[in-house]
Amino acid sequence: MKQATLHDRDSFIKECDCILKILDMETDEYQSLVSAIEFLGTESLDDVTPDDFKRIVRRESNQKGVEFATCLVYAYWLSTPKTRWLVRNFAESRIHNQLPVRTTSIHPPEIVYIVPGALYKEYPATGADGQILIDLFSKLGIQTQRVPLKSDGRLIENTRILHDFFRTQRCRNAILVSLSKGSSDLKFAMRDSPALLDSISLWVNIAGTLSGTPLIQWVRDRPVVDWINRLSFRLRGRDYRFFTELQRLEGGQLDFPLSLPNHLQAIHITAVPLRRHARTRYAKYSHHCFSKWGPNDGALMLEDLIGLPGDILPIWGADHYCGPRWDFQALTNVILRYWEEHVVHD
Repeated sequence: MKQATLHDRDSFIKECDCILKILDMETDEYQSLVSAIEFLGTESLDDVTPDDFKRIVRRESNQKGVEFATCLVYAYWLSTPKTRWLVRNFAESRIHNQLPVRTTSIHPPEIVYIVPGALYKEYPATGADGQILIDLFSKLGIQTQRVPLKSDGRLIENTRILHDFFRTQRCRNAILVSLSKGSSDLKFAMRDSPALLDSISLWVNIAGTLSGTPLIQWVRDRPVVDWINRLSFRLRGRDYRFFTELQRLEGGQLDFPLSLPNHLQAIHITAVPLRRHARTRYAKYSHHCFSKWGPNDGALMLEDLIGLPGDILPIWGADHYCGPRWDFQALTNVILRYWEEHVVHD
């Protein structure tokens, strides 16, 4: 992701300040974000690579705490014009409670494919099945189809399903939305098959664990918890590798760079919570546990999205697990506006 130059520090801070004022946040959150933006104004980001910035985030996380580092990551993403466009459009859709409106483009999407997340059949209430998006797009008269991944399938199993599915699809000008582990499955499937998504013009990655999750490391560091988890999987007839291959580690199954074909545009949508924003007891606990590694959303590390090909829409105050801040009505609006203004006419 190419960062905007910050030589005009005052202009950058003023533009970001206008965006922050329309977001739903407490006064101290606003002040922390302004401090982070001003910090970026003192850093010369023009020559800073994504890996350099990850090191800055780790340094600031150790020195000033994970809350400031989280604000810093959000401010860094705001330094990109496309991210500011996405954040502003999302915030304004929420404020005005705008119903999704079908694109007026002469090339509307023919279909929206949904790649579901883990255990979407067993636990549809998590939102992993993408049904809320299917309903919203369908109301606009846009055809939708859920890719029939194995709900507890391993990466290699779901790769086969993805290949078989897209081999039979004939639609062009399609949108693909992947959710959580579904994004991991998709990344794994694309690694050796760059032509897999030839029919897709826009990929929307929602809370995707593209580099794995620290949850597996946390579990495996606790033998009793790991044993109980293994037993639970066995009693349910599930392959434990479905869980362990999502481990975020060097040399792991997902430890390779994401590469997109030239024709494919992407939006990566991620939650950016402070600890206070986590809604449930589990979300609060997981966010706290993973904070020793840096800013996170309760399931994935935010630094794993820094430098990804595509554009970033960070949702301030949301956590990984679907809640009110995940306003899918507003997200549907943003996706269709992006399609009309940045995909079809590029």
